[in-house]
Amino acid sequence: MADLTSDDTRRTRDALAYACDHLEELREDLGDDPAGSALLDRLLSRIRGNGTIADVLDEIHAALQAAGDALGLYGRVPGHQGDRGIDLAGLGSGPLEIVYLCPIGRCSGHQTQAAGSPPRCGISGEELRRERL
Repeated sequence: MADLTSDDTRRTRDALAYACDHLEELREDLGDDPAGSALLDRLLSRIRGNGTIADVLDEIHAALQAAGDALGLYGRVPGHQGDRGIDLAGLGSGPLEIVYLCPIGRCSGHQTQAAGSPPRCGISGEELRRERL
């Protein structure tokens, strides 16, 4: 097993675990860009050679975002949604959340708790759609 003592943070370990479990998905997400594929190869090489990996993970994160993935690498790792400590609903390690959405999908309004039983749209009066995150 690789010695990750120089960058053995929970964030790094969790990101590496995600990257290893989803390596082919990440390759697809990075698209046809040879630089993206080279980043993943460099990560694998550093792991095998006991090298530091935090900087490569940061580069992979940035490359994913540049390829159009707003969450990047760290946004996919439960408990590490970005560097601001923001937990995205439904991605944490806690229980799934229920959200109530516009019944016709026209607005971005939502409720996380049912105000009434069942919650209804203030404009149409229709029952809000119940979704699990």
